[in-house]
Amino acid sequence: MAKEIELKLALSPHHVGALLQQPLFQQPDIQPAGKQRLRNCYFDTADQALQAARIALRIRQTETQIIQTLKTRGHSQGGLHERNEWEWTLPQATLDFSLLADTAWPEVLAEPPSPEQLQPAFNTDFERQLWHYRSLNAAGEPVEVEIALDSGEVWLELDGERRSDPISELELELKQGQPGDLFDLALQLANAVPLQISDISKAERGYRLFAPEQYQLRLERPQLSADTALEEAYVKLLQFELLSWPRQLEAWQYSRKWDHGVQALESLRNIRALREHFADVAPLPSDDELGRLIDKLIDRLLSLLGWQRCSQLLGPHAVEWTRNQAEQAGVRLEVLTQTREAGLIALLLGEKLSKRPWRDRWNEQHQQRAIQPLRQHTPDRP
Repeated sequence: MAKEIELKLALSPHHVGALLQQPLFQQPDIQPAGKQRLRNCYFDTADQALQAARIALRIRQTETQIIQTLKTRGHSQGGLHERNEWEWTLPQATLDFSLLADTAWPEVLAEPPSPEQLQPAFNTDFERQLWHYRSLNAAGEPVEVEIALDSGEVWLELDGERRSDPISELELELKQGQPGDLFDLALQLANAVPLQISDISKAERGYRLFAPEQYQLRLERPQLSADTALEEAYVKLLQFELLSWPRQLEAWQYSRKWDHGVQALESLRNIRALREHFADVAPLPSDDELGRLIDKLIDRLLSLLGWQRCSQLLGPHAVEWTRNQAEQAGVRLEVLTQTREAGLIALLLGEKLSKRPWRDRWNEQHQQRAIQPLRQHTPDRP
């Protein structure tokens, strides 16, 4: 079993060329590791029991290997993904159920499926371009990252209809070093090319093709208790919002349902409120670049979503006006999702949650407040 720690970034196919022209890919610290075509078939039961348990079971075919892989649910925190993964080399592209007996998957399934219940669900077909990055971080510690650029599609055939969703992703997988090193590497690129933290897996892209009109986001808010320390509460809440607003924008791009745009805005406003009102625990820097970017994006989203308020004021007879305004706003929001600033907000916030630089600005009072449980904290009065 291996444990993956990776940072996944979405980018427009139009920006791939600009990405590969960045200085990072010309440095001696990075070595090309070739290209390969990857064809994957994912398996599940007819009622999608594996998907419900957040398990991915697939067979991958490359030019030289056939690999069976099982990935369990894992978790996403601060933009980073961590999950358990098992791999086995196969002699042929046929699922070997016996290899699953020694894995942890029965522990997360009430009733593990039988071999007869598993069937092909969907496929992914993409080209992967690889690089190996080896360097030292600011502390002089070794860093090793595998960089993968995936371009292709996830697809299935249902009732004679072929459905697909494009894949354009940059994955940074940590081989050696600290999670914060992934953000340092990503920010080198995101300052020049629009990159957005992405929490949607290729498997989730495949499953939502079965019923696109029913696609919904199910995001679980963190559970806090009276004994949760203030700094821990602050971090958990920000980690959730960092998961939420990029996912809401991605869901809008897929479904064009405006509720996702509204939820993205609310998530960003939550981030601003948390950073402002927890300054006695996580003091902000004097030069708050992240705060300025958040304010700018909130203002743009508020302006962009203003047509909804006007539509409510106009009443039920303004159907044509509302349709035209929604179309214009859709074009503007699509442009907004491809801006460099939108991606930088998520990466800068993820970097801060990983490294916690506010601790470098702590005084004794900050330290005391940070460890106070929620039930005991009394904020300073102005």
